[in-house]
Amino acid sequence: MALRIYLTGRLALERDGSVIDQDAFAGRQAAVVFARLLLPRGLAVSRDELAAMLWGDALPKAWDVALNAVVSKLRALLAKAGLDKGQVLPSALGCYQMNLPAEAGSTSKPPSILCMRPKGCSGANNIGTRGLRRRWPTTS
Repeated sequence: MALRIYLTGRLALERDGSVIDQDAFAGRQAAVVFARLLLPRGLAVSRDELAAMLWGDALPKAWDVALNAVVSKLRALLAKAGLDKGQVLPSALGCYQMNLPAEAGSTSKPPSILCMRPKGCSGANNIGTRGLRRRWPTTS
């Protein structure tokens, strides 16, 4: 069960040939949070940092509730991709951390994060993640 994540152009997840396109991310906020949680790999991101990234100086009064809603939508999307949303995106001590599973058959190889579009996705309406290009090194 190969998992590929596309961060440039249109954001997308591809698993076993099935593509979940950027339109399924329920808005720009969930897509931006997803991209931020991916990089750098394995590090927790504070709720305060995510809120500042999403709203800047225009932080809503109930920003914690709004952020919970964004993360809930993101978890639902991860479940749609066949991932265990509780294990993939846990929260603890005021932080979120993206814990993507290793590809099937390997416990040491992380999923591919690519800088190209999956088949069937147009290049229009990107979320502005050009600066987030990254491909994890493969391990032997």
